[in-house]
Amino acid sequence: SEGGFLFIDGAGKVILHDRHHRIRGDYEPVMEFSGEFTDIEPKLDPYWLVNSVTINGVTIEDEDQIQRFGTREESIDMPQANDRVAESVAHWVLNRSKEPRIRVESISFKPQKNPNDLWPRTLRRELSDRIRVAWEPLGGHTQTLDCHIEAIKHQVSGGVWTVSFELSPADDQEFWKLEHEDRGQIDNPDYVVAP
Repeated sequence: SEGGFLFIDGAGKVILHDRHHRIRGDYEPVMEFSGEFTDIEPKLDPYWLVNSVTINGVTIEDEDQIQRFGTREESIDMPQANDRVAESVAHWVLNRSKEPRIRVESISFKPQKNPNDLWPRTLRRELSDRIRVAWEPLGGHTQTLDCHIEAIKHQVSGGVWTVSFELSPADDQEFWKLEHEDRGQIDNPDYVVAP
């Protein structure tokens, strides 16, 4: 109901990341991939497009995007949120989701291809980690996308170990953070306050 992320980590501990966890940390990815993967799924998919958000009866819409794509609604239940928080979160969801954008839904790779580099970096990954994926589409220039890890899968078959990360796009907006060296300046218009 808080809008966070609850999971059990590799050590069997229950972990709760509150709704601000992914925007509180540093914006530099903890791992970068460019060519190590055996499978990548970049998509420009309207499935994730949202232009009308309702939280606890508070609705925020983008009329221009509704005219372009038709109404794409998302309803979120946050029983602990007052109207001000509901409106703030609805604006955040709308701003993140109203434009179509490329998503990388998953990547797969074989750490044994470069074991001294890939195994240590791979085994330290946790859910919500921010990583950067770079790929070169056929006939195009290199594209990069920062993503969060949503799921980690390991599969061993015939002595070959394959690791897959299911991903979601990371926020490209940097948020204001009290006492942060760069993002903590009150008079800096480049950052917004997180919902």
